[in-house]
Amino acid sequence: MNPVGNFFKDWATNYDSQLLKMASRDMVMVPTVSTLMGNLVTKPDQSPLEQWIVQIILEIVHRFHNLGGKVALGNDFNDGFVKERMPLLEMEMLLEAGLTALEVIEAGTRYAAPVCGCDNELGTL
Repeated sequence: MNPVGNFFKDWATNYDSQLLKMASRDMVMVPTVSTLMGNLVTKPDQSPLEQWIVQIILEIVHRFHNLGGKVALGNDFNDGFVKERMPLLEMEMLLEAGLTALEVIEAGTRYAAPVCGCDNELGTL
């Protein structure tokens, strides 16, 4: 039994088609997973339900990314997990969601700059 796979198969049957629609419309996802789940991820003794929640959220990001969706690094809430002006936990979680190190860098530069309206000043070299 695959509880994550079953979630999308039995409960969220239209999720993939909606993610594909977002990706095809060139929408950018800013998942802010550390804000959503920072306490769960850093909790040393996660319950099975908490582990499942973390896996579902990361799988959503993974599926969107695999469908060609652009993921931007960002966090709109100073929740204590943003250290030294960089959302390090967010970056780690994007890696866990299946993005490569280079794709996480792109999420924080190439895709984050236009989301913030700064693509004429920031982004890539």
